Amino acid sequence: MPKIVNREERRQEILHKHIELVTRVGLMKATTRELAKEAGMSAGALWNYFDTIDEVVLESFRLSFAPLNERIQSASMQLRGLSAVVAILDELLPASEQSKIEGATAISYLFNSERYPEMNGIQLEMERKWFGLLRDHIREAIDDQEVVADASPVDLSELLLVLVFGLQMEWLLPGASTAQPRRQRELVTLALGPWLCDGVEISRRV
Repeated sequence: MPKIVNREERRQEILHKHIELVTRVGLMKATTRELAKEAGMSAGALWNYFDTIDEVVLESFRLSFAPLNERIQSASMQLRGLSAVVAILDELLPASEQSKIEGATAISYLFNSERYPEMNGIQLEMERKWFGLLRDHIREAIDDQEVVADASPVDLSELLLVLVFGLQMEWLLPGASTAQPRRQRELVTLALGPWLCDGVEISRRV
């Protein structure tokens, strides 16, 4: 009896294999031939699940954010205010091996955004998602008198995201002092510190 293959499950498997390949060798070397080998199928069989390699690239780029977004949701879902902001930043900063790998993978994709301009839209979609989470929790922090009332949730969220993205890029530079989690924590404190109410301290989690 022939084996029944769930097409959507197989598509997801191929996309995950593509992400692993990009992480290991970079997007430009993640060719159709290499992907087929990684997925244990012929190159021609790939097109039973995708129309073009461009479709694979764009869908795998979007999927590559899923683990990070799941961790952000898990870390912050029971929190509010400043504690939730700290939890989100803890996942976004390149302070753990997992976050470093994910950041390097994303940059490998984005270095090729001229060839795949749709990547920019996917990246912006993710940034808007993180921005919205930070903004809403900063508003809670203001309500909870953790952050001063005249702070702008929009401006502060943008500042924090710019800091995070800068640190992700800096981490790739050999010997960068900002690659150390302790230094990242200090920079977050410098960014948030002036906006905290008297007596409020940032958790050491970041």
